[in-house]
Amino acid sequence: MPIERLGAGQRRSAARSLPAGRSPRLPGRGLLLGALAALALCACAPPRPLTFEEQEAYMAKQQCSQEATDMAGPSWGGENPYWTDYFVMCMNRFGISDAALRRMWY
Repeated sequence: MPIERLGAGQRRSAARSLPAGRSPRLPGRGLLLGALAALALCACAPPRPLTFEEQEAYMAKQQCSQEATDMAGPSWGGENPYWTDYFVMCMNRFGISDAALRRMWY
């Protein structure tokens, strides 16, 4: 790139200079803004509807949670192993396998 000589030892590049306060344009800025806009649109999209099996499992979970609470008391999980045992037994009764339980809630 040619360099232009000024007086008293000062040099200035012949490349285009930007006005004060402006930064050089980033080449990927438009791409980044487009990607952010697409992400925002995807995040605002309504969730997909549940399948029949997922609806059945959700209703079974609600019913089994209520039955376990009625049977073993309000504390659940690690605090009350009887609640967990009853919940798993109830879900198995509705046809939800242990493997499916681990995929869904654990």
